[in-house]
Amino acid sequence: MRYRSSQASVLNLGRTGRSGLPPASQSRPPPIPVPACSPLPAERGTALTPTLSVLLSHLDDVRGRPDGPRKDWYLGGATAHPALVAAAAEAGVTILAGTDSRPHGRVADEIRALAAAGLTPHQALAAGSWAARAYLGVDPVGPVGPVGTGGGLTPGAPADAVVYDADPRTDLALLDAPRAVILRGRLVRAPR
Repeated sequence: MRYRSSQASVLNLGRTGRSGLPPASQSRPPPIPVPACSPLPAERGTALTPTLSVLLSHLDDVRGRPDGPRKDWYLGGATAHPALVAAAAEAGVTILAGTDSRPHGRVADEIRALAAAGLTPHQALAAGSWAARAYLGVDPVGPVGPVGTGGGLTPGAPADAVVYDADPRTDLALLDAPRAVILRGRLVRAPR
């Protein structure tokens, strides 16, 4: 069974705590204005991986296509998606950075898209690092407090780290130029 993703999918998350929509064979809902997200998804521990960078990267191509309901549906959903993601984050929903794009490895683009949507650089970086680790149960408590408040290395945790010449929260473009990458305690990308 195929499922659709759209602004209504995120709204469904906000109203019910469940992501996704009914099968694509059912009729599409009309465009919905951007509301505040209810606290229900956050209370249930729901996480949202919006893939904003992928959705937004297709906008110019879709705008150049012939007019029609499919074009209107995509543009309506894709352009509303950033505000919906920001509303979900504001309501306390765990936001995770991820893409299903090619070439793979463009999580830095997603982190920048999350920041452009309204998350702070700290929140956007968390979505691709310590918040994701915590959500997956790898590192449930950061070194300075509960999930989402710190980030960093924890004694006894796997030594996974990406090292930068400066704090990437001051310039998310730095994510494209790590100085070193350490995975499970082993240097996998040496300093330049």
